[in-house]
Amino acid sequence: MGSQPAIEDRVRCSLTLPVSEPILALGADTASRPALAVEDHCQLAMACGDIVEADPYAQFVESVSRLMALVPSPVRVVAHDLHPGYVSTAFARSLTDMTRIPILHHEAHVAAALTYFSIVGDVIGLAFDGTGYGTDGAVWGGEILVGSTSGFRRAAHLHYVPMPGGEAAIRSPWKMAVSHVMDAFGPTFRKADVPHFVYISEGEVRQIATVCAARNLAPLTSSVGRLFDAVAILCGLFPEDGELLPAKLMALADPDVEEYYVPRITESDAGLILATGPMIQGVVEDIRSNVPVNVVAARFHNALAHTTAQACR
Repeated sequence: MGSQPAIEDRVRCSLTLPVSEPILALGADTASRPALAVEDHCQLAMACGDIVEADPYAQFVESVSRLMALVPSPVRVVAHDLHPGYVSTAFARSLTDMTRIPILHHEAHVAAALTYFSIVGDVIGLAFDGTGYGTDGAVWGGEILVGSTSGFRRAAHLHYVPMPGGEAAIRSPWKMAVSHVMDAFGPTFRKADVPHFVYISEGEVRQIATVCAARNLAPLTSSVGRLFDAVAILCGLFPEDGELLPAKLMALADPDVEEYYVPRITESDAGLILATGPMIQGVVEDIRSNVPVNVVAARFHNALAHTTAQACR
């Protein structure tokens, strides 16, 4: 095979964007990369990083200015993430002479895939990632959407669990492990029954239990990323050298293992709910029974895949 073009070149070559006027797109706060849609072309700025920090934010502002200078007439429309607390959202609000279009984070994921592959019509779209603002105020990240670039509806999602301390749980994944275990086994679970909780004190477990009971301190989340964090901790993995736990868990899974924890899906007024409790219970019970960790990781991945496939069907 020949050399592959850079990802930004492939995106520019593949996108068909028949917009009637220029649209500035700001994206989210993490791994920010503003873009400008003009006629049938999408111009990407340089990657700015996480714009909650001062230097990346300054680069973000400069990148937006350069994009807007590419067209002779003023840009009048800006698309931004729906999250009300994002820095990029605040920046969009500061553009007082522009029409603002808030975009639901996970709808953007699916719409981007449809646009990239030139798919027209309704699809079932899986938006599985870390975190994103949801229309109900929860932290989404395990969503099944049905629709097209004209609009989506949320048809299913992962079961909600508390996210202790909100985004602080991303930096301390053991907190999500405690939250998921509490949800799966009940708040009276014994720390001693979870082998790798030996590194967590009784006081820390009680503290997380208290935090999880307070909605203002622990928003609900359906995030697949936070589920992977929890399972990785239960398997005895820990983040090091900047490596992400979901990547470590994926690399660990034995591809020859076909077993999986039995899926469970329930119905609610909000659509189908994909249970996480059986997966967490299976992981903990296997670890207690000294099942090899690479087998446990594979059974978890297979369980999530089978549960998702069943929901899609």
